[in-house]
Amino acid sequence: MPYIRETLASIYDQTYRDWEIIVWDNGSTDGTLEELKKWIPGKLPGKIVRDRPLSLGRSLAALVEMASTDLCARIDADDLCHPERLEKQVAFMRENPQVGLLGTRFERVDPEGKPLSLVLNSPYDDADLRWNLRWGNGICHPSVMFRRSAVLAAGNYHDCMPYEDYDLWLRMSTITEVGLVPEVLLKYRIVPTGVMGGGSIDPKPAINKGAGKNASILFGDMDPSAALKIRNRVAHDRQNTEPAKLRHLIDHRRAAASAALSVGKPPSYFRNTDLYLEQMRFLMFTWLKQHLWGRTVVRMGRSVHRLTSARPDR
Repeated sequence: MPYIRETLASIYDQTYRDWEIIVWDNGSTDGTLEELKKWIPGKLPGKIVRDRPLSLGRSLAALVEMASTDLCARIDADDLCHPERLEKQVAFMRENPQVGLLGTRFERVDPEGKPLSLVLNSPYDDADLRWNLRWGNGICHPSVMFRRSAVLAAGNYHDCMPYEDYDLWLRMSTITEVGLVPEVLLKYRIVPTGVMGGGSIDPKPAINKGAGKNASILFGDMDPSAALKIRNRVAHDRQNTEPAKLRHLIDHRRAAASAALSVGKPPSYFRNTDLYLEQMRFLMFTWLKQHLWGRTVVRMGRSVHRLTSARPDR
């Protein structure tokens, strides 16, 4: 792994010092193990697990089981931590004991470490994050800090690459709150050898598989087949081709209430999120445009919007 030295150096430079590192070497033959031994345990307190080759999901699950502390932070061997990452995440988790899963905003960099883009548009409050998880993964895996107890209570990592992280986040979201530090605390390296092919692989099929695997928990106690239909009606790839009906708006509202009640929140908890409101508008407009009178209403609404948003003459 050509980037392991930079990754280890970014861990060494952390302002928060009360930690130990556990590295799983899955049978590397490129000098990674030799580089790890230069740092661990001499410079970085912790240990290297070797000679136990496992799949990604199983090795992640084993690392969680081996951890001796409840707060655990993830990092991949080609990404870089901001020096204050652990300090800020530990502080957040201590101030918010109800949160079991915490991500951060991050910066995409190329193989040489040059900036590509900042990812700043993810929501960072629990309701938005948990509702959004039903349609996509807004939690960057190597940026997370989680409570080991919450991960184990949710069933730990499963062996379902390439969506083992999304699968776990969905299950965790039914038993704990989710948070996101609104600061860039990770450099996420985009490389062709990554799990998602450096961005060349469309993540939507994996996300859809993860949602299908967890259909029974998407919207509380709702029937899994009904839950998937509700999800797919507003999915970005629009898997559902069923003609829009007024009942679909009612079903979506009921799904949000069921999901909220299942996690101990009031029925309106997810109905106040930006994504839910956007989805309801989509369902409403799709239904209206199927009818002549509805298309007239839509055109009138757009005309009123243009009039009210126009700047007055000066």
